[in-house]
Amino acid sequence: MNINITFRQMKSSDAIKDHINQRMAKLEKYKDKATEAHVVLSTEKYLHNAEVVFSAKAFQVTAKSSTNDMYASIDDVVTKLEKNIKKHHAKKAKLKTHPKI
Repeated sequence: MNINITFRQMKSSDAIKDHINQRMAKLEKYKDKATEAHVVLSTEKYLHNAEVVFSAKAFQVTAKSSTNDMYASIDDVVTKLEKNIKKHHAKKAKLKTHPKI
């Protein structure tokens, strides 16, 4: 999976990049062909924002999170993203199981 990380209004950190790569590794089992994730990290005063756009061959999922800690924001946004991907795959599986009329 190709992961692009963008830092806005903050300095780039190898520790944060490693944390993102570890958390995004959980999503490897959901990847389809040509999977890409774009992570945007930003700060506003005391608020740390994380946004992930997960793009696969047939769909695109977005998740956002804001907390007082950047690592907590990253963990939260990956959890939300995983939940949304599971929901998409469940809908896809449900459509396949309906009988044709």
